[in-house]
Amino acid sequence: MTPLAALDITLGSCIQVVWLSSSAADSHSQSRAFAAIKEDGSVVTWGNALYGGDSSAVALLLSEGVVQACGNNSAFAAIKDDGSVVTWGDAGSGGDSSPVAPLLSEGVVQLCGNVNAFAVIKADGSVVTWGPACSGGDSSAVAPLLSEGVVQVCGNANAFAAIKDDGSVVTWGDLLHF
Repeated sequence: MTPLAALDITLGSCIQVVWLSSSAADSHSQSRAFAAIKEDGSVVTWGNALYGGDSSAVALLLSEGVVQACGNNSAFAAIKDDGSVVTWGDAGSGGDSSPVAPLLSEGVVQLCGNVNAFAVIKADGSVVTWGPACSGGDSSAVAPLLSEGVVQVCGNANAFAAIKDDGSVVTWGDLLHF
């Protein structure tokens, strides 16, 4: 990765940033926390601890190998170079991925968040989601359609849409946001 810029987060400390995400990424709300991937693949976070600004609980997992980070309104998720996912921040907004942790231990190739939930695509084209059901964190109603062939996932406020390799689109989450 090529550094985007040098980011000064404290007096006299400058880091090379290759990826920057906020806890309100891709939404219109005000950011409360930030996560930056450094050139060495480690992550530094800052901002409101309740919204992912404190990643100390998973600091060891974020010390190397991170290739992508994504924030939602109150939490973050990161993909590591081994295809695993690390999450932190508000548990009710996807900061706790333990219900699907076995599915996130390897093979993740794309990560997407919306206001309160996350979705990933795995190398086999399947999708895994977590977070509040009302925000698309529960994709069980369309699970058979997400078991293979997904090439892209996109989130909006409280829903997700997946494009499949046959050109079809699958949506789930809050019906008002499809």
